[in-house]
Amino acid sequence: MKKKLYGIVCLCSLVSIMLYVCGKGTNLIDISEYGRNSPEIEKLREKYPEYFELGTFKGLEVYVWQMAEDDYRFGLMQGTNRGKTLEEMMALKGATSEEMALILSTFDIEDRDIFVIPWQNPISSYMVTDDMVKDPEYIGNIRTMLGLDLDEEHLSK
Repeated sequence: MKKKLYGIVCLCSLVSIMLYVCGKGTNLIDISEYGRNSPEIEKLREKYPEYFELGTFKGLEVYVWQMAEDDYRFGLMQGTNRGKTLEEMMALKGATSEEMALILSTFDIEDRDIFVIPWQNPISSYMVTDDMVKDPEYIGNIRTMLGLDLDEEHLSK
């Protein structure tokens, strides 16, 4: 877990520096200062109780949708071998990338077992095309936002 947390901190720091240097600024946070039971994590537990204490036997599924070009929202479900219903998808609360990175840091799970799944949320007028979803760079950028290792197997799906 310490190795994963260290990796997340390094990636978040690197992305923050890259965005700052490129002049885009960033809202990414350094999660190294947060513990599993920190006040920030407790606030997230209150705000998103359904995203905690999920089973990880079949991995975790992070659903991502865009509300605008640089405005991403994230939802979390435990992994299954079935497609999710529209009701389940619409019930997802839209956490920011920073919030989701902190939530994911509380799980004792390998990054390779966290699956990023883009979807077109009906409440968003921003269209995510099939080309975007199938682009390994798109998925890679989202994994980086969440502080997850880039995994070639997940990028090719």
